[in-house]
Amino acid sequence: MHYVYILLNETKTRTYTGVADDVDKRLGEHNAGRVKSSVPYRPYKGIYTESFETLSEARQKEKFYKSATGRRRLKEMFFLSELGRSASFSFFFALPVLPPLPKTLPCPTRNVPDRTTTA
Repeated sequence: MHYVYILLNETKTRTYTGVADDVDKRLGEHNAGRVKSSVPYRPYKGIYTESFETLSEARQKEKFYKSATGRRRLKEMFFLSELGRSASFSFFFALPVLPPLPKTLPCPTRNVPDRTTTA
């Protein structure tokens, strides 16, 4: 069995997404400083795991969670619901929350000369 796991650091500013056979062992490696890319942001805690029968399925899901769409999905799943759209996480994903656009945009009128008459 293979697992996709997502870790969140203690200051809640970084996530780490990876694949492992033993998530608890891998979390220990992250917190012990044996994973180069996660050393500066330790300690971590596990916030999500998903199991897969094959390694290729797990890698595919890991790749999705590391894509822009996957990061947005993670933001919706964990951070917006738990934090009530806290502003402290806007820098983390670099995705501003914008109000929806109106369905019709007003068109400003200009003074356009009448072209129906000839001079």
